Amino acid sequence: MIKSAILKVSALALLITVTTYSKANEPRRDLWQWNTFSLDKKLNDKWSIGMDEEIRLYHNISQLNLCYTNVAISYKAASFLKVSLVYRSIQKKQADGTVSFRHRAYTDWAFKKKANTFIIGYRARFQAQVRDYNSSPDGQILEKYWRSKFELRYDGFKAIQPYISAEFRYQFRNNRLTEANYMFNRGRYAIGFDYNINKHNTLGVYYMLQKEFNINAPESDSVIGLSYSLSL
Repeated sequence: MIKSAILKVSALALLITVTTYSKANEPRRDLWQWNTFSLDKKLNDKWSIGMDEEIRLYHNISQLNLCYTNVAISYKAASFLKVSLVYRSIQKKQADGTVSFRHRAYTDWAFKKKANTFIIGYRARFQAQVRDYNSSPDGQILEKYWRSKFELRYDGFKAIQPYISAEFRYQFRNNRLTEANYMFNRGRYAIGFDYNINKHNTLGVYYMLQKEFNINAPESDSVIGLSYSLSL
């Protein structure tokens, strides 16, 4: 039942992306690198806490774009469902050299289903963000999105888990980007693998294509991602 629902939602998101992508202008292109360190601690069978630090480079991996810190608490509601509440602090470099400070809160509902040697995953994320809150009335504009991510992992190897994933972002009302209100406006398509060094340490490598659409100045970016996770 869960597998069928995931496949139906995935097909719908793909259809929406294909039918709306033609409305986008020719995108700008860039090469990025994302570097992530994650730390998590299991409190008991149900609850866990975690932290992430990420640095993103852009302009052909030559300049710093942003840094962020996540602080999260998660609850395992069922064997197939984990619910998380996350706060993110973001420092993003602007074109004039100044730094924009942004605050984001979101909740993740992550579903997972094992099917033979495959793991099928779906994550629904509902997020809200403000930027430079005290700078002007514009700083109090609340940017709200629903992000829907689908993932397929192969679990047939001992230590390595290759995967593919796709994520689609839907924008609610946003006065900063009105042309994309109540539409999907970004897709992320990734292929990669996680290498479990042991039960506490995991390395990850991935390549992701990020495409924007339904906006006036879309971007199409290639991302090389590196990650390291430590479980206490």
